[in-house]
Amino acid sequence: MPNIRAKISFPLPLASAEPAKTLVIVSDSSLELPGVIYGLQRAAALIEPTPLRLQFMAVCPGAGAKELANAWTKAPECHYGLTVVNMNDCLKGIVCEFTEENKADLQVLVRQAAALCTVRSDLFVNHSDFYPKLDPEYAKLVPRYTQAAQEAGATVHDGAAWRGRITLRDTMHFAAESTPEVVEMYISAVHSMLGEQPPRHAAQDADDRMAEEQEIALSSDDDDPPDPQEEWLPRDQEEQRESAEEVREQLLEKFNLWNEGLVIKKDVPRCFLETKWQLPTRMPAWLPRHDDRFHAQKKSRVFVCDTDGCGQVVCFSSEQNQTRFRRADCEFAGSCSCQLWDDLPPCFREEAWAERLIDATWHCAHTCGADTTLNEHQKKARLDRIHAYQKGKREDAGKGRATASSSAAGSANPTSGKGAKAGKRKRTLEGEQEGTGKGMKKGWSKDQGQASKRRTG
Repeated sequence: MPNIRAKISFPLPLASAEPAKTLVIVSDSSLELPGVIYGLQRAAALIEPTPLRLQFMAVCPGAGAKELANAWTKAPECHYGLTVVNMNDCLKGIVCEFTEENKADLQVLVRQAAALCTVRSDLFVNHSDFYPKLDPEYAKLVPRYTQAAQEAGATVHDGAAWRGRITLRDTMHFAAESTPEVVEMYISAVHSMLGEQPPRHAAQDADDRMAEEQEIALSSDDDDPPDPQEEWLPRDQEEQRESAEEVREQLLEKFNLWNEGLVIKKDVPRCFLETKWQLPTRMPAWLPRHDDRFHAQKKSRVFVCDTDGCGQVVCFSSEQNQTRFRRADCEFAGSCSCQLWDDLPPCFREEAWAERLIDATWHCAHTCGADTTLNEHQKKARLDRIHAYQKGKREDAGKGRATASSSAAGSANPTSGKGAKAGKRKRTLEGEQEGTGKGMKKGWSKDQGQASKRRTG
């Protein structure tokens, strides 16, 4: 009786029996770059053997340990958590100080994060060498801060292996051109929490080599070849991003209803037409205290700078508000980092931010050097004022030169006015002294005049 026997056997890659693991990341502005946010999201999805789902990410510019602990209270329960904290609460202007209050806030942060992470929760404190322009005291405080976090029970990463590979755009923020290195640095901490799994490309290379060996070993007279490689090898998961279509449609419907009541219709905002994906988190994660950047009336808006350690409060530029800038300079002394939604009517901005459709991060001009807010009409009016002022200065300078020339000529040869009268008086006195006064008759000599005076006497 014939039997069937396999010519060759090989192990198929086993599908993971574990359910998907979840990851939560809470950070200060170290992860503020959009490319870093999306890069971490995709890198987590490609971790082997079990991909991580980035369930929640909060980016809180300027936040210290206390604010980051508050952000964790809004996060869902997860398997793994990573907190990026860089001592913003220890930087007060030019003073670097790690107080007992800072230490207590750090301990609360560690406990709060650990309470929501069922497997592990780590901290990431950027190495001080990333910030060479900061005060040397900052470099001394980083080891103390790290030790305090470890004593509270946290494992701390510092990214020391990436020193010299990452550049800054200012004193404390990573540059956009270093996005791949920044993503690699932070995802390495996640790999460490998982037990140092190899990156996705290493597993894929192993699968490719196994497929090549399989093709060599198979006999050429097989009647039933195996399925194509792409049908049984594990595939890269697509980047997990939420479509913005539903949010755009809801806001667009509200905009159309609002627009119908206007006499002069508005164009549909670009963000309602072009935005394809929602942001992973609100940017900023929440509004600072006293911030009212979405107020419907422009003059009533108040911005609080989102830069780490700044918190500058900026209101509408005017002398009445006692601001450093006046209306002739700008509307607000600062601007948003993203200008793609500047045509969005004010009544829709807060909802668009809450639905993660727009990046409303705002930076001041006083200390952070951001551009000031100035619309096109103001720019033209300001330019006209500058030209008129410069033209007036040139005309005044011309008039001054002409007046000075006339005065010099008049002084040398006065013909009328006070200068002429003074000249006449001077000549009369000289004439009297010399005996040739104004009343002397023509033709008289000096001797005749003196003789006449003697006879009269």
